[in-house]
Amino acid sequence: MVLMKEFNVSNFVDDLSVICNIKQSQLRAEVEKYIWPRLDFLTNGKNKGKIFYLIDNQYVETEWKDMISVHYINTSYHCESSVIRVHLSLDNKISSQTYVGFFTLRKIDEPRIMLSYIYPSWEKIKNNNQKLFVMTYKKRVHIMGEQIEFFTYPLFVQDNITVACAQADIIAMTNYLHNKFDYNKIRISDLSDSYSVGKTKIYPTNGLNPLQMSQVFNTFDIPIRQKAFDKKQDNEKYIQQELDSIRDYINYTIESAIPVLLGISIKDKDGINRKHIIQLIGHSSQTREQYVIYDDSGFFLKYVVDKDGFVALVSWKELEEIINKGSSFIICPIHEKVYLYYEDIVSQLNYQLQHVTGLNKINEASKKGKVRYALVDNRIIKKFISSIDNNKRTQYEKNELHKILSMGLPHYVWYCEIKYEESYVIYIADPTYSRETSKNIFINELPIYSDKQLSLLGYIK
Repeated sequence: MVLMKEFNVSNFVDDLSVICNIKQSQLRAEVEKYIWPRLDFLTNGKNKGKIFYLIDNQYVETEWKDMISVHYINTSYHCESSVIRVHLSLDNKISSQTYVGFFTLRKIDEPRIMLSYIYPSWEKIKNNNQKLFVMTYKKRVHIMGEQIEFFTYPLFVQDNITVACAQADIIAMTNYLHNKFDYNKIRISDLSDSYSVGKTKIYPTNGLNPLQMSQVFNTFDIPIRQKAFDKKQDNEKYIQQELDSIRDYINYTIESAIPVLLGISIKDKDGINRKHIIQLIGHSSQTREQYVIYDDSGFFLKYVVDKDGFVALVSWKELEEIINKGSSFIICPIHEKVYLYYEDIVSQLNYQLQHVTGLNKINEASKKGKVRYALVDNRIIKKFISSIDNNKRTQYEKNELHKILSMGLPHYVWYCEIKYEESYVIYIADPTYSRETSKNIFINELPIYSDKQLSLLGYIK
């Protein structure tokens, strides 16, 4: 076992001052200002207990090396190509059961040290003792000869010179998408050549606008859907419909374990409107009452919801208020072989429930808004269906389930779930048809009843 120190400012500064050869008073000031508040979510905020750390001084991080090669090597700054990696644990002996994740620090002389990447073990993270449902992939790290596995969504931190909020979010998002779904991963060294519209001096960066972001994703063959908030009509009902549409898109995308980029306009302390991008990577519960937000600079959290740090739970009311101010948009990646979009599957399910005999009560339940949609890997669907209790089913229902388990399905399928009385009604649909198709896109002829929900935001071993 590897022994670790208690993670507090004094211990941490003591160890960093030896590595970085910086006066403790100066280092402490920078740690307390730039680093400590932004790691608060790793220790459950104000309800924190003891947590322990271990420093790996010579860790190679591709993103930091890219930042040096595209910019810092041409400046008079003094920086090292390796980063400091800091492992965190709930116990002073590290193991997969206690591992909280790691973060990295860039070694540069102004400021003396900068946060670079944060890889939380999200199943260990709580917000004021509340469990978070965050999309993750399984990552492995090796520490002193031991292999640790944990579930993470990586958080990348901008320097506002080579990388601003849009680039930082794209880097973090595509890192996750690459490891989760095998999408192309975008490197910092490739960003400047991946768009052309509105291009000006590259460094220091001015960030990216929505069209430039779309070009970046297109260059790397990452399909996206982009939806702007339309406030052209000064009509309260119309505006609310637009806001509800944005929320519906956010909900289905998050339920599909796909992150959402939200572009907003925020007034800073001087009253100047600033464009900003944040990521939505999960929610607080299956009722979607609050969303897990990653704000790589902390700008949104500070000036909109009055919170410090990078990660927070934010209510839809708070998001709706800032979206409603205008100049807002969302970018949602979508799997390549999906040709029926969210609005199409909603329309198809509504038609199915309204026109198939015997579904009146389920149709009424769906009108109450208790419907979840997600794009799900067919292997996960089949595993979920095979776990449903068959004891109370008719032979016809058992045959229907067996048919689904036996047939070949598209890689990703639409999962539609309606809360009905004390159970959930499930429909599975083929997304490879055209939206104009006359065929029945639903794979199950009978509704499937389940006493549990399928979630892609858990931490399944």
